[in-house]
Amino acid sequence: PPQPLQVSEPRIAGYFAESFRRIIDIAHAGGRQGRALHLNLLEHMLLLREELVPRDDTTRLDRRVLAARDFLLAHYQEKTTVEQVARAAGAAPSTLTALFKSQMGENIMRWRDQLRMGRARELLQGTELPIKVIAAEVGYDDPMFFSRRFKQLTGWSPSQLRGGSNR
Repeated sequence: PPQPLQVSEPRIAGYFAESFRRIIDIAHAGGRQGRALHLNLLEHMLLLREELVPRDDTTRLDRRVLAARDFLLAHYQEKTTVEQVARAAGAAPSTLTALFKSQMGENIMRWRDQLRMGRARELLQGTELPIKVIAAEVGYDDPMFFSRRFKQLTGWSPSQLRGGSNR
């Protein structure tokens, strides 16, 4: 049976509430573009929920790792440091770094970057927003750096992905 979603970060809870409102509004508006936006937003929420809920009950994450994960999910668009994440999680940076890597399988900043690229991929495939707007939306001031980083982490340039090379 599905587990109830428990979120310690108010911004994430607010994001879910606002997203549900937007899905309802978009669904009522109808139209082909509305349906695509509706499905894109719903997919993003499901992916975010997947990140928030452990795959099985034996996978209990340390409360500091949970707090760090929630902080990153709420602030992935912002410039953050390991020290800021650790402060938000109530842990020393070195302790959190080791715990996060062992329990999440990635270091903190790479996990955040993967989160950013997942959202960028959704926007590239589900909208017509310019790449520079998507770069800013996911936390990159420089669209060229975003494009290089996107290719580094996904194997595709944003233009290739949008052009249908990986659909």
